[in-house]
Parts: sequence; C-alpha cells; structure tokens
Amino acid sequence: MNLLRKIYGLAFLLAVSLNTFGQNKDFSRAVLAVSENIPDPVRSTAIRTLQEEISQRTNIQLKISNKYEKLPLIILAAKNDDELFGLKVPHRTGENLPESKSEGFRIVCDNKQGNNILWLIGADARGVIFAIGEFLRTASLSKNKILFDIKNEIATAPLYPLRGHQLGYRNTANSWDAWTVDQFENTFANWLCLEQTVLRIFLFRMASPAR
Repeated sequence: MNLLRKIYGLAFLLAVSLNTFGQNKDFSRAVLAVSENIPDPVRSTAIRTLQEEISQRTNIQLKISNKYEKLPLIILAAKNDDELFGLKVPHRTGENLPESKSEGFRIVCDNKQGNNILWLIGADARGVIFAIGEFLRTASLSKNKILFDIKNEIATAPLYPLRGHQLGYRNTANSWDAWTVDQFENTFANWLCLEQTVLRIFLFRMASPAR
C-alpha cells in the first residue's frame, strides 16, 4: 500500500512538473522592445499601459530596450515588420489570416539561445493595444512573476467593427456612482484593452419602475 501511494505521488508530481515547466514560459526578467512602426500616440500609450499594468500586478518594473539582449523579451511588433532588434518576426504565410485583418493580432512564443521571446504582433495600431489586453488577461501575473502558457497563443480578429458598452447614470446605481476619477479612467482603459471601440454615455434619468 505504501509503495502504491508513493507511485501515485510521483506520478502526480511528474504531471505538475510537466505542466509547469513544459507549458509556462517565464518572462519575470524580461525587457520590453517596441517597434518604431507602431505610430504615436498609440506606441507611447501601449508602452505606458503595459508597464503600469505589469507593475500593479507583479511589482516588476518592465524596462525598455532597443536592442537584443540575452534576456527574455516581450516584443510589440507591427504587421509590416520583417525583423526587429536582429530577430526575425514570426509571420505566417497564407490568405485570410486573422492577424492580417483590421484590428487583428497574434500572440506567439519563440526562443533564441535559451531565452524566451513573446511576440505581440498587431495588424494595426488598435491590434497592438488589443494584443496587450489579451496578454494581460491570459498571463499568470503574481508578485515578481510573469508567466505565459503557450496554450494561450492566439491569432484573432474582431467579427464586427463596432463593439462597445453603454454607461448611464441612474438613481438605482449602487456601485460606479461612487467611483473616483481614477477608477473611471481605469475602467475606460480596461474596456479599451477588451477590444471595445464604442463607449456610449447617457445623462441622468430616473430608472423605470419595477414591473
């Protein structure tokens, strides 16, 4: 019985190890590299958003580099980039690829000389921002840790050009009517990263009575 328990225990540890080290890529020591082909002000906004959100979630200060270093890299790239910082951009060939469509993007892992590389490739400026939002939602972010599971690699594009939220002030509101300006700003930024293109704000009016 003790031998059987040991066998089950070893099997469990092996499964956990394979899942942890075989799928998750560690970017805790990564530096950020950003293509010059991403136009401003989107480029500067993308950098600030990624740095601030990473810092809030992990306490890691993501530094920017303009050359390849022997460290893990997170790279923001544009569709028309062929090479960045001495690294070939991992473009796919074929027709009707989602990452080539309007507002589309691709997130893919690579490796060079034992260093993990995470590519966030946008079809356009909005695609880059949406790629950042997808990364922040799917990465495992904890204190001093940035992990990305390769099962979360993705290539996608929106189905509809208009995607949004409505925000209306009502006498029945019980949460966001007490938000601060910073909370509003953070919410709008999160909506943007959630691939929203429309925000509709209603002025105050009394809610309809319950039926």
